[in-house]
Amino acid sequence: MGEAQRKKSSSKPTAAPAAKVHQRIQAAGSVTYGRTQYLWMLAGVACIVLGLILMLGGGMPDAETWDESLIYSHRRLTLAPLMIVIGLGLQVFAIFKVRKPE
Repeated sequence: MGEAQRKKSSSKPTAAPAAKVHQRIQAAGSVTYGRTQYLWMLAGVACIVLGLILMLGGGMPDAETWDESLIYSHRRLTLAPLMIVIGLGLQVFAIFKVRKPE
């Protein structure tokens, strides 16, 4: 066995590539999402909550009467579900938005 082969076999084992990446991320002190992603997520949550609030209600003013316009209103059938879908879309956008380096 030559001298070069002995040095190779006795050298310290190197860390796995995944461990190196993990060390680099921790050393940089970076987080997964930036400020803009969190703002987009907050906007999405606000849209979802607004959609749920728009669906609330529907109680009849009198127990003896039935008013379909209160239950089947444009607000509950169209606007509220649309706000929820927009909020979910904003959540997906915020998660997949590429973070710009600072």
